[in-house]
Amino acid sequence: MDIRPIDLPELRNELLQFINSRNAEWFYGSRSTGSLFHGVAVEQLQAEEVAALRSADLYHLSEPMIELAFGAASSLPPFELEPEDVPSTVGFAFMGSGSVQLHPDLGPAAAVLWRPMNGMVLFTFFADTGNVVSDVVSSGKATRATAAWHRAVTGRLSPMALEAVIPFGTSEVYDDRHALEPMLRIIRAAWLLMQQPLALSSEAHADRAAQKRLRRAGYEPRPVRVIELRRPAHSGSGDGSREFHHQWIVRGHWRQQWYPAREVHRPVWIAPHIKGPEGAPLIGGEKVYAWKR
Repeated sequence: MDIRPIDLPELRNELLQFINSRNAEWFYGSRSTGSLFHGVAVEQLQAEEVAALRSADLYHLSEPMIELAFGAASSLPPFELEPEDVPSTVGFAFMGSGSVQLHPDLGPAAAVLWRPMNGMVLFTFFADTGNVVSDVVSSGKATRATAAWHRAVTGRLSPMALEAVIPFGTSEVYDDRHALEPMLRIIRAAWLLMQQPLALSSEAHADRAAQKRLRRAGYEPRPVRVIELRRPAHSGSGDGSREFHHQWIVRGHWRQQWYPAREVHRPVWIAPHIKGPEGAPLIGGEKVYAWKR
């Protein structure tokens, strides 16, 4: 599924129509039996999700941004999440064609919705419907319930039977399947990276025809925040007090930085870069991350 930033408002509206319909009751009924929402009425779950998705800021993350978040997440130091660490109170991010593997039985996620809930951040994941249907059919795991569910899904994205929360003031993750901590580590890394100078944020707008279609559907189009990576500047010749005769590669790494206004330390990503005098021989053969220009 190839979704451009200008396509995201219509994709969101398509998803809104589905999760606000009777066809989605099966999904929210299964959610209401889980530990996070046990006993909550299906209608309430649907209404809260619709309201969140309708008001969410839209994000389209470039492939290099996702790749960096994947690579940087493995070494992300723990930190206690605060509201200031979240780029938007409510957000909906498209993360590509479905390369973010969440659970072996449910396949990859293509998008994530986050919103506040009782002092926590709640995450809902969405899959590429085409990928989910083909995987279920090819694996032979289709049951009567899953077959009915996939027949009910009419859009390009479908909700996944996975949700998780991170309480503010902690680094702990809570989810029904005990399998989402790696994914939420990637999301937290992406959140930190998006708010650092290495991220280039721009806006994209749906074209006129798409805006007319959205308005006819009762939705006022809003811009999409496109998150890409800046080209890193050359970092100079190294330590000014010493003379170097080679260039070398500094691996990407996190550094704890103090924010006086918030009185907290937060991880800041130091991008891979080359140090040493311009034109000097390069020592070492480590691959450098390819940044999008």
